[in-house]
Amino acid sequence: MVNETSKAAEAYAAYRDLGASRSLAKLTAMWGKSETYVWQLERWCSQFSWVERAKTWDEEQREVERQKRLAEEDEKRQKQAKAVEDMNARHAQLGITQQLKMVKHVETLIAAKAFGSVATVQLLKLATELERLARGEATSIERSEGAVEVRVAYVNDWRQNSIDDTPPDAASGPDYGEETSAPVQLAKRRKKMA
Repeated sequence: MVNETSKAAEAYAAYRDLGASRSLAKLTAMWGKSETYVWQLERWCSQFSWVERAKTWDEEQREVERQKRLAEEDEKRQKQAKAVEDMNARHAQLGITQQLKMVKHVETLIAAKAFGSVATVQLLKLATELERLARGEATSIERSEGAVEVRVAYVNDWRQNSIDDTPPDAASGPDYGEETSAPVQLAKRRKKMA
């Protein structure tokens, strides 16, 4: 402040740093001065606009704290987004590697004319879904067209919650990949009749 002596400036800084509950009496007591010293502080306070300056300083400090908090929250959000991105990349890579293993296994089974490994097909389905989920893509598509529901699925489990190497047959369930929902069956029948 212009024309503020070093003693007055030192007193102002101490007054300002007392915070929102600041008072000249508290400053006097903090410095161990007599009560008559308050008069000198009152003169400086009035002459150099301590109250207004302290309020402005408080507002600036609140803004500094707010900006600091916003920066910390933004940094935290960025770290979280990066962690999710890294996790998704790992999951996508895991899905790809498992798909490749399962495709190789299925090719071996086909070549040996022993294709019927439900577990292999289910693992392939899971690996494919894992990659799609990790990349933010849907694992199935469902839409309605009038009264007919259309569903697209990758590999339909022929038995729920069943993992074994027994191939399906006509008595045990549908072939791999065949959609068995009632609306799709209805759509197939309507298509045949048309």
